[in-house]
Amino acid sequence: GTTDVRTWTDNWFNTTVTASGLSLTTGTTYYFSVRAENGAGLLSNVISSDGQTIGTPTGAPVSNFTVPNAYICSDDSVALVNNSSNATSYQWTTNGGSITSPNNPNTYVSFSNSGSYTISLIAIGPGGSDTSSQTITVNIGLTPIADAVLSDSTVCLDNPIITFINQSQNADGYLWSFGDGATSTDASPWHAYPGAGVFNVTLTAINGTCPNSIQQFQVIVDDCSSIKEKTTLGAIIFPNPTTNNLTVIYNLTSTIDYAINIYDLTGRKISTLYNGINSIGTHTEHFNLKDLGIAIGNYHLVIENKEFKEVKSLVIQ
Repeated sequence: GTTDVRTWTDNWFNTTVTASGLSLTTGTTYYFSVRAENGAGLLSNVISSDGQTIGTPTGAPVSNFTVPNAYICSDDSVALVNNSSNATSYQWTTNGGSITSPNNPNTYVSFSNSGSYTISLIAIGPGGSDTSSQTITVNIGLTPIADAVLSDSTVCLDNPIITFINQSQNADGYLWSFGDGATSTDASPWHAYPGAGVFNVTLTAINGTCPNSIQQFQVIVDDCSSIKEKTTLGAIIFPNPTTNNLTVIYNLTSTIDYAINIYDLTGRKISTLYNGINSIGTHTEHFNLKDLGIAIGNYHLVIENKEFKEVKSLVIQ
């Protein structure tokens, strides 16, 4: 009618056994049970020892504890391992952290910042009480946070290049999986997709101390053969990504009134680079983006009027 503290243990040919690391309750009686097994697998009757009752300690308590590891990540806690003797109750305190269960024999303490902290344990028993204290140095490592933005999440097969701008935090290593079998360890890589399809991109941010962080994105590469609004300007922009100067080359088949605008990824117009009339032929425009006050980020450069629109992805670093 009792609950086994430990299940049957194979003791082979040894005639003695020692059980350690048990969680026993004061005032409870415990028994050792033994049975024999022969080569045919037949078992003897079970024989149990005389009971041993766990008595209440009468000696003076001795408070003692260890801290196995004080180098933790920002979302972890420091373990406090109680090694006291002759005690029946405990009180944990600290001068700067938050103790999970301050009256448990073993517990955890968490800290918001790195630094030196004092932890104290009062061990209490029938023989009195005893206090031990330790000052530990806590080092909190920041957990990486994977994050990035894409120059575009949908591209056409005739220009299937996407730039991935890394915005991860607390990381010094990265692994990109582009969903087509290709990978990269660059912080902010670009990738040219080999064919049309839907690709699941995975970014893993690493700092070597805390658990890795993973962020996923979806990329669509379309053959664009069914798009009615097909571009005809043959626009080229370079360098892309750019830090300042931008060159735009395009071809007009008639004299038209049009504009060259920059939009953010939400569709909000950021700046108008050109607005006017131009004649038939190839045109080359040069722009200084810093003079326009355009911030670092991902944008769409659009050559457009009421009859047509040609969109190019633009990354400003």
